Amino acid sequence: MKAVNDELAEKIMGWKTWVADGTREECWATGDARRPTIRKSGWNPIEDIRDAWAVLEKLKGQSVVLNYGEDTQGWECSFIVGGKRFTSVRSEPTHAICYAALYVVNEHWVARVS
Repeated sequence: MKAVNDELAEKIMGWKTWVADGTREECWATGDARRPTIRKSGWNPIEDIRDAWAVLEKLKGQSVVLNYGEDTQGWECSFIVGGKRFTSVRSEPTHAICYAALYVVNEHWVARVS
């Protein structure tokens, strides 16, 4: 799941890899004065709901639906961007949030940039 976390950090959060002088531990350079770096090993949105929620917050300018129901067979997260709905249904809420966010980036934003 490291690849998912890395893609979310880079494409959604806008973070860059950074290694402190004298250490070999990779961090994320966040650009936030309050928390300028985060250890890569300490940020895990695919498993930690607090980190997944940060991903959701980063996309809060988009319409978001997050719900749980028997009819959806688990957690459903949808982002509505430009009239198109990007949905992920997973057994865990963190997975639903993360994969729906990746669908937005990989199908909508990347196409718009290129």
